Amino acid sequence: MGGKSGEEPPEQSGARKFIGVRFLCANEAYTRMYKNEDGTAYTGRCPKCMKEVRVGIAPHGTSSRFFNYDCGRM
Repeated sequence: MGGKSGEEPPEQSGARKFIGVRFLCANEAYTRMYKNEDGTAYTGRCPKCMKEVRVGIAPHGTSSRFFNYDCGRM
């Protein structure tokens, strides 16, 4: 509401940007991954094996907010 089509909505005070990730290797556990301080990637860890996971942010990347990931297949 109140913005041009395709624009990112203004961040709410204190709200952190995140993506949702379903870890298939961890019995489909869902977790949020938040932007790093540089704003260059979303980072988090697998809830089962604690492997660090990094999803880079590209200028013309996807608008998807939810992803599946499997540590066992990488």
